[in-house]
Amino acid sequence: MNAHQSLKPWTRFLIQVGIACAVLLAFMVVYQSESLPSPWQDVIINGSYALAAGWAAFIITRIWQMFAPTEQPRPVWGAFALGLWSWTIGEIVWGIYAIIYGDAFPPLSGADFFYIVGVIWLALALAYQYRQIYHPTRRQFWGMLSSVLVGTLILSTLGASFLQSEAFLTDAWLSSFINTFYPLSDLMLVLGALLLARTFSGGLWARPWLALFIFAAADGLYAWLVSSELYSFIGGGDYINLMTDVLYLSAYLVLALLCQAHLYLLHYGPRWRTRHTPEVL
Repeated sequence: MNAHQSLKPWTRFLIQVGIACAVLLAFMVVYQSESLPSPWQDVIINGSYALAAGWAAFIITRIWQMFAPTEQPRPVWGAFALGLWSWTIGEIVWGIYAIIYGDAFPPLSGADFFYIVGVIWLALALAYQYRQIYHPTRRQFWGMLSSVLVGTLILSTLGASFLQSEAFLTDAWLSSFINTFYPLSDLMLVLGALLLARTFSGGLWARPWLALFIFAAADGLYAWLVSSELYSFIGGGDYINLMTDVLYLSAYLVLALLCQAHLYLLHYGPRWRTRHTPEVL
């Protein structure tokens, strides 16, 4: 048994929290100092998003692998993992665009495709959980999915129309629609998880989804800044840019930590945070 395995799960978790905090602090220093030569600052800033997303996706994949093909939670966590891997690819594509275009970043990019695919997979994860709990008919199941999708699209359309009604906003309507869709879809997903939380082992399953609240806040700020032409795609800038990007990175880090806590819960049970937790086998 190596030194890492000899540590209790709670101790390992606290170390991971410390690493996440250190990463966030280093990110803020690099972001505001602008001391690194081009393109390394952009690589570090945008690479941080991809690494944090990949960390969360890796942990969710480990949770998915814990369930046998015949166990009901497996498709739920499989769809969740695919959603996060799609977002990870999206962050990589975003970083490439940022290095190439800088502040001339196009209103829509290839990254948006992977972000939207990720949202679809996350919605499917919740839909699978809903189906396992309530056993709806096929008509009810697809009716529920269609209602949620149509409602999100209508709200996104109204939000984009509102943004475009402001004289100082110059984004294309489709860009405003996509940027409005992201925070709304985040909220729809987390609210759906919370509504089902009472059936998720006392709400424990829903905890990883709470990070989507942070995504919704970060995406909302980003949509407003981009539409107002105040967002800097190359780092630096004022404190509201810093707050937006720190929130976004924090969302991935919090999601990874919540998923890690859930993984320990599956391994050791509810007492994983105590000193009496069994050793890793």
